[in-house]
Amino acid sequence: MAVQGHGLQVPSALVLVDPKTNQAKTVLNNFYGRVFNSINDVAVLDSNGAVETQWVFFTDPPYGYLQGFKPYPSLPSQVYAFHPPSGTIRVVADGFERPNGVQFSEDFKTCYVSDTGFISAVSGDPHPADGSRPGTIYAFDVVTPPQGANPRLYPPTLTNRRVFAFTDSGMPDGIKVDTEGNVYAGCFDGVHVWNKHGALLGKILLGLDEIVQTSDGPNGKGCSNLVFVPGGLLMFAQERMYLAKIKAKGALLP
Repeated sequence: MAVQGHGLQVPSALVLVDPKTNQAKTVLNNFYGRVFNSINDVAVLDSNGAVETQWVFFTDPPYGYLQGFKPYPSLPSQVYAFHPPSGTIRVVADGFERPNGVQFSEDFKTCYVSDTGFISAVSGDPHPADGSRPGTIYAFDVVTPPQGANPRLYPPTLTNRRVFAFTDSGMPDGIKVDTEGNVYAGCFDGVHVWNKHGALLGKILLGLDEIVQTSDGPNGKGCSNLVFVPGGLLMFAQERMYLAKIKAKGALLP
């Protein structure tokens, strides 16, 4: 799981949690000695099911600094790939304002990354929303290492960056994909659903689509993250949770 950290004492980290014992273990908390900003989302590249070939992809935007609980960033806003068995880590994508959600297609040939630059995230900003900044999902082709290759010499790469979708309501936050290749993202008015070509299929409106401006910025009454569960789609909207009973199945569910 992703931990944003707090101040200088608690670094942002990838943490492995045993759901049976609730024991937690930090597996990564720096990039060659430079602390991460605020690790936000995680997805596992698991192209053949073998633990030794799995790579953990994660996004690292500067939300902690912007919201006043982390020091000034020491790294750009980037996407990383980490190989736990060898400890290898590398940057796989940059050029974002605030990379947020990350997810793979069911065949692991496409990686989706959302950029939430639309919102400044600065505490007290009287104008936090800026339509000139990205509220975009980008798609990348995933190039996996040759079978049996040394992960230190042949890490996975992301190529052919392109705009997959631009939301008409704020910004896309968390991302999920179903078994048909459709892409779901939490947005300001609920969950938006696109087909694999980037065409908007529809929205799941949560009834909280009115953005209320306050001194701390928009309350964001839409959906911040989501997850497929048996029987439907669970959506997280600030202090509330919603369950949509839909027939679609999550691409990465067992």
